[in-house]
Amino acid sequence: MTRLADRRAALLSLQAEKLRRLLARCEANPFYRPRLEQAGLRSDNLRSVCDLRRFDPVEKQDILDDQGSLPPFGARLGIGVDEIREVHLTSGTTGLGQEAMALDAEDVEASGATWLPTFTAAGLTPGDLFATFYPATLFAYGRSVLTGGRVAGVPVVSMAGLDRSVSLELLRRIQPKALGARPALFGLLAEELATEGTTPAAAFPALRSIITSGLSGSQAMALQETWGVVPHEVYGMSQAAGIIAGTGSEGAVPGGVPGVMRCIERQFIVEAVHPETLDPVEEGEAELLLTCLDRVASPILRFRTHDRVDVVPPGSYGDDTPLLGLRVGSIGRWDDMVKLRGNNVWPGQLDEALLGDPGVLDYRAEVVVDARGVEQLLVVVRPDDATGSGVDAHAAILSRRVKARTNVRPSISFDPSLAVPDLKPKRLVDRRRG
Repeated sequence: MTRLADRRAALLSLQAEKLRRLLARCEANPFYRPRLEQAGLRSDNLRSVCDLRRFDPVEKQDILDDQGSLPPFGARLGIGVDEIREVHLTSGTTGLGQEAMALDAEDVEASGATWLPTFTAAGLTPGDLFATFYPATLFAYGRSVLTGGRVAGVPVVSMAGLDRSVSLELLRRIQPKALGARPALFGLLAEELATEGTTPAAAFPALRSIITSGLSGSQAMALQETWGVVPHEVYGMSQAAGIIAGTGSEGAVPGGVPGVMRCIERQFIVEAVHPETLDPVEEGEAELLLTCLDRVASPILRFRTHDRVDVVPPGSYGDDTPLLGLRVGSIGRWDDMVKLRGNNVWPGQLDEALLGDPGVLDYRAEVVVDARGVEQLLVVVRPDDATGSGVDAHAAILSRRVKARTNVRPSISFDPSLAVPDLKPKRLVDRRRG
């Protein structure tokens, strides 16, 4: 066997060992026990992680129904209430509702450990400051990064809720080695610095990297050019209590092309499947199913994420890394796609067309039916006034870029007061659904 094959086999063996322990706990869990019995899956008959395919995936609605029947955590709760140390809520952006996720002490430590590969990839060492604009509230991202910083010895400075000018002054004082924020906020910070006659590189000479999520390839390139440091992308969710994948030391756009986020497969089984048949997908477009190997209080076993990704098989990074990869810029949701005039329009296509433009800080798009009964794609852009381009000319450029990627010509308008998005902005909305 090759070195890559040996390392992959060792990883799958570790996953199988952890999965047996997870199944042993779930066999005594009122939520999972009947599902495991139906699948004929037990801890003592598991031969490999492939046997997990016999178990029908768990939907978000299943968890919400369980918690509605036995609030607040449902019959799925795997510990006594006296062992709970943290509670996370899901974002609720799917519109179905918000799940309440309990964590015990070991779960909290595991959530922090999900950040360690990204801290290493971003060049952070003990004592380096990481400033983040993600709030440390009930959501997993902000809570997990605080724990990750403690575990790694990386002090995390939370900037959430501060006025932008106050934030910039504080950042100048502490000079962080890495900065975390939404992609749009990086643009707003750069815009603020430009009004002061300076640049991110001049204001923050100690900065080594930036960490964000939901990037498009062209957006990552624009951030790299504007900030003069390597951008990194992470992908996570509340069900994981942290992040599931992150880019390596080469960052989000090595050599100017979209890179790869590497899944943290020591802690998760990440299955790439066809969204309709649920058959395994080795490479290309797929949906992810998630199993959390180190989560005890709110077990996650073969959860359907409904997230759309482009899967990169192990060994495709140019090295012998045995981890499954997710292409930067490919993360989306299968249920976010809209069909317009016979064309499939994905939010990621609009992100690539619009957010990669240096004159665009953010946007919102709506599909509507006008008074004539004609379907229209309406796009409102928050412009970066520093570009100095004319409104009509800029609208024409953006319209052509969207048309080239979606085969749909949009109506473009500009709104400098467009609200800053939340943690998981839904930029494409289909108003035809009522």
